[in-house]
Amino acid sequence: MSDTWAWDDPTISDDDSILRRVPPALTRDVQDGDDGLPLIVPAYFQYDYRREVPTEHGDHEGLSCNVLSRVLECGGTAEQLHPEEMGVVNVPVAAIRPGAGVTYDDDPEEPDHVRRASHALIRLAERITYRRKHPDWHRVRSDFAEEATWVVAPQSHRTDLATGEVAQAEETHESPSAN
Repeated sequence: MSDTWAWDDPTISDDDSILRRVPPALTRDVQDGDDGLPLIVPAYFQYDYRREVPTEHGDHEGLSCNVLSRVLECGGTAEQLHPEEMGVVNVPVAAIRPGAGVTYDDDPEEPDHVRRASHALIRLAERITYRRKHPDWHRVRSDFAEEATWVVAPQSHRTDLATGEVAQAEETHESPSAN
């Protein structure tokens, strides 16, 4: 493991996007937007703080995501990146770079080739530790939320193709917008 802090990879274009998986627990208490989908909130962009005891493959500190162009190069799609119940949001790399960076993070333990090859971390230029949370992260994750869009709706908001109705979980939300 290297002590070099890789926080931004210039080979990842500003024209690219990252995909972030969103577990259903994070969308459960979020209001729906005008489109009937949960609003995209900063809580979807949790920073994984440095582990006290890193694994042999590094500490994987940062916000886990996948780089869209690499997903497509590997023959994958956004739909293939998530377990069935998760949603996926898309954030343009250009929206990340004013305050943070994106760097590839190969995890040899990831069994899925597409997820392994496209895996990346969003990081700040300065390393963050659990004991010293960085106020800049709170600002940049709010910026991500403003620029993000859903590419795969959370399971509780997916449209039933047979009926055209939104299949909502009972305990999650009241009803989708009528618009």
